[in-house]
Amino acid sequence: MINQFRCAKQAAPAGANRRARKACRRVLLVLMLALSWLPSASQAAAAPDPQLQAFVQAWEAARRGDRARFEQLKSGLGDYLLYPYLQYEDYRFRRATLDAAEMAAFLDAHADWAFAAGLKKAWLKALGERQRWDDLIQYAGNHSDVEIRCHWARARIEKQDTEGLLPVAQQLWAVGQSQPDACDPLFDWMRKQGGLTPQLAWLRIRRAMEARNPRLTLYLARFVDSQDRVWVERWQQQDRQGYTRIDQARHWPDQPQARDITQFGLKHLARSDADRAWHQFGQLDGSIHWSDEERGSILSEIALWSAVAHAADTSSRMHAVPEAARNDRMLEWWARNGLATGNWADVI
Repeated sequence: MINQFRCAKQAAPAGANRRARKACRRVLLVLMLALSWLPSASQAAAAPDPQLQAFVQAWEAARRGDRARFEQLKSGLGDYLLYPYLQYEDYRFRRATLDAAEMAAFLDAHADWAFAAGLKKAWLKALGERQRWDDLIQYAGNHSDVEIRCHWARARIEKQDTEGLLPVAQQLWAVGQSQPDACDPLFDWMRKQGGLTPQLAWLRIRRAMEARNPRLTLYLARFVDSQDRVWVERWQQQDRQGYTRIDQARHWPDQPQARDITQFGLKHLARSDADRAWHQFGQLDGSIHWSDEERGSILSEIALWSAVAHAADTSSRMHAVPEAARNDRMLEWWARNGLATGNWADVI
């Protein structure tokens, strides 16, 4: 029966879908392991598969790190369909100490297998934890995982290869959530290089608020100029009030921080109260000088949520959105509103 489910790469037709092969291998592995653990009464109906039994035993030996037993069992499984899974489990267990070239060669040879991405990520993190800087620099440079990128950047610091690294550190720092502990040495280095500027701190504050992570801004406030901390406090206060009093911003100085807070606040308010957001936009327009792109983005969001809420004034709010700001989602809801209200001119 197992032979009927073979889906190894070499058996796949040209152009076969890579994800389909991965899924097939996962199903086959589960099936084979399940068959190996069938109750003895069921197994009595058919002779046991010696290779399957040896595969399961070798897998368990690799999982436990029993190298002697593993080497003994795997010797007769070199031509077995799922032999790479045995190698995977062995390499996974030994990832922190394994020769880097050997691991890299295995990953390259099995790049389209289901386990490859997860094994590579675990391996590179282990290299960072073991401070294997040379191996990290060689193999981790283009990885997208944040923790691995921080390990790689630290490796470059340790090897005194820091040209062009400061913008990388700033990009990793200026996000809307806390970063892994592995990034702390990189961020310490960035601060010592003078890379943590008040402008960068405000950028991260803005991204934290947009990510609905206001607690992070309590920590970030220490990195902005003392005269600018009032903007952090204003944003936190508006957030606590659900931006229902964002019209208070008409009394604020027209500065970039005010534009950031009001743009986000009006969009956020529109989701729960589009009518109020529209009214408060009218009070602020002229006092806060958004860019054309920012203004269009605000109007588009208010118009969209007006349509979702079936607001009576939806059509005029849609028409107020500049042409450049009319995205597909807004146009879809504009058409829906026109159909619901019989406004065929709007639908057309």
